[in-house]
Amino acid sequence: MGEPNEWRARFDGAKHSVVYIQFAPLPGMANEIQRLADRVRSIEDEQERRLAVRSPSTCVGFVHSSTNGDDDDAAACHLNVMTTAHALKHVYSWADPLTIEKARLFRASVVCYHREEARRLSRLPEESRRYVEAKITASSWAHDILLLTVGVEALRSFHAEVCPGPHPHPALPVAPKMPRKAMRCMLLTWPEVDGPPRDAMGWTSCSRGVEMMSTNHLGYRMILVEVDVDSVAGMSGAPLVDADGMVIGMLHGGFGGTHSYFVACPHLYQWARQNRTRTRIVRRIGVASSWATFKAG
Repeated sequence: MGEPNEWRARFDGAKHSVVYIQFAPLPGMANEIQRLADRVRSIEDEQERRLAVRSPSTCVGFVHSSTNGDDDDAAACHLNVMTTAHALKHVYSWADPLTIEKARLFRASVVCYHREEARRLSRLPEESRRYVEAKITASSWAHDILLLTVGVEALRSFHAEVCPGPHPHPALPVAPKMPRKAMRCMLLTWPEVDGPPRDAMGWTSCSRGVEMMSTNHLGYRMILVEVDVDSVAGMSGAPLVDADGMVIGMLHGGFGGTHSYFVACPHLYQWARQNRTRTRIVRRIGVASSWATFKAG
C-alpha cells in the first residue's frame, strides 16, 4: 500500500481516531499549580510561567485501544487515548517528575471530530462547543506519554447522530518495532479545533536519543524518530502512521522547521502493553478486526 488514493482512504478512516485535548486547572487548584511551577522552574521566565498556569494548554491525542465494550454494547466502552505529557511541562522537570497526583490537578477535556462537525453543521456558535471530561489514568513522563480514558457514550451525548456506528473511534494499533529509514508515512493531526483534521506526508529519517536532538532540560529518556514533515505548535501528541495504518511515532517537537521529531513506537507500544491487560484493537481500512491480549510486563 502507498498510492495516493490509498493514503487518502487511510486518512479518511483514521481521522475519527484523533481527538483534540484541552488541559485546564481544576477549580481552586490554580494557586497549587503555580506553586509547583515556581518550584520546578521548567519555564524560566516568571511571566511565561504565570501565563502557562492560567491558560489552558491544548494538544492532539489518538485512540490506541478501547475497553469494557463489545460488538453488542459498543456505546458502553471507554476509549484509551494516548497523548503528550509535555502539555503539562510547567509542573515537572528531570529532578521533580510528573506524577499522576500532579496531572490530576488539571481537568482533561476532549472533543472528537464527529462532535465538532455536528456543531458546525447545526450552525451553532463556537460558544456552544462542549468538551467531554476525560480521566488521566497513567503517565510515562520520561517518554513524554500521558494516557486518558473517555467514555464513548459521553462523546455521543451531543445528539443522536454524533459518533455513528458500533465503533465510531476505531483504535490505531501501535507498531512494536522501530520504523525503517526512508519509509513513507503520514502525520494525522488536528491543530485547530474549529478546523478539520489534517494530514501531512513525509519520510522517516534517522533515529537517535533525545539528548542528541534537544537540550532535554525535562529529563526525557527516549528515542526520537526524525521525519521530514512540517508541524506547528498545537500538534503535539499527533500520531504518525505507516502504509498499514500502524502508529510508528507520536509527535514530540520540531515545530516551525522542515523536520519533526516523534517518540519512537517501541516506547508507545511497551507503555500501552504495561497499562492494558486486554485490549480491543479495531484495525484500519481493509484490515480485519482482531483481539490482542497483552500481559503487563
